[in-house]
Amino acid sequence: CVGRVHSEPQPEHAPIFADLTARERDVLDGVLAGSSSKQVAFGMPVSPATVDAYRCRLYRKLNVANAVELVTLAIRSGYG
Repeated sequence: CVGRVHSEPQPEHAPIFADLTARERDVLDGVLAGSSSKQVAFGMPVSPATVDAYRCRLYRKLNVANAVELVTLAIRSGYG
């Protein structure tokens, strides 16, 4: 996720997860489960590099900087 600029997260009540693709949701579910990129990739099945690319897309779409912020946003937003 090179070049990512951190800014304030979106309001927690926004329907921020509605625009995610099925693959992005699969990766998000894996992150929330605490799975590594390799573990997520095995279950999809895609390469770990592809999972990392989806992870970066999630960070950009949801305006977070890392997995901790992603999990926090999901919990606060009632995802899942």
